[in-house]
Amino acid sequence: MSIQAGRKPAALWARAIAVFAVAVALVTVCAYAASPAVADDINAMPPATYPSTYSEQLWITMDDGVKLGATLTFPSKDGTAPPGTVSGGARYDALRAR
Repeated sequence: MSIQAGRKPAALWARAIAVFAVAVALVTVCAYAASPAVADDINAMPPATYPSTYSEQLWITMDDGVKLGATLTFPSKDGTAPPGTVSGGARYDALRAR
C-alpha cells in the first residue's frame, strides 16, 4: 500500500472504516425497505382461541400496607369464571388471601 502525499496511514484507515460503515448501513436499509411484509408479520396477532373473557377486580395489599387496585382478565368460553381463577378455584390463593 502506498501512502498518498500529505496523508498519514491512520487517516487512510479511519476513512476506509467510515466508508465501510456507511456501505453496511446503506445495504441494511435497502434490504429492510425491500421487504415491508416482514414488518407487518411481526405485529400480527394470532387468532383468538376463546370467544369471551372474564374479569375480576381485586385489591392487592403490598407489604407496606398500600392497596393496589388490579383487574385480572382471563379467557373464558362463555363469560363465566373459568376454573383456576380467584373466584373459580384455588389457583390464585396468594391474591385472594390478601
